[in-house]
Amino acid sequence: MTFIQRSIRPEQVRVASEATLENQVPARLLETWFLGDSSEHRLDCGGQVLRMTSVPPRLDLASDVMLELAADEIVLLGEAS
Repeated sequence: MTFIQRSIRPEQVRVASEATLENQVPARLLETWFLGDSSEHRLDCGGQVLRMTSVPPRLDLASDVMLELAADEIVLLGEAS
């Protein structure tokens, strides 16, 4: 079986602001770190862990959120078997 690996930078992952936008996935908040001028969040997205960076910091994320992933920000890294 062949899988295409994908990557997205943590600063490109956003909490969706509207329920009608495309490329949304549900996620569960695992951890949040306050980093001064930003915050970093680890989120479980269907068994995959994503990192999200928020500037300014967001310390009010709900435990269940809808993430928005812009299609033009996702990078295909190649195939893995």
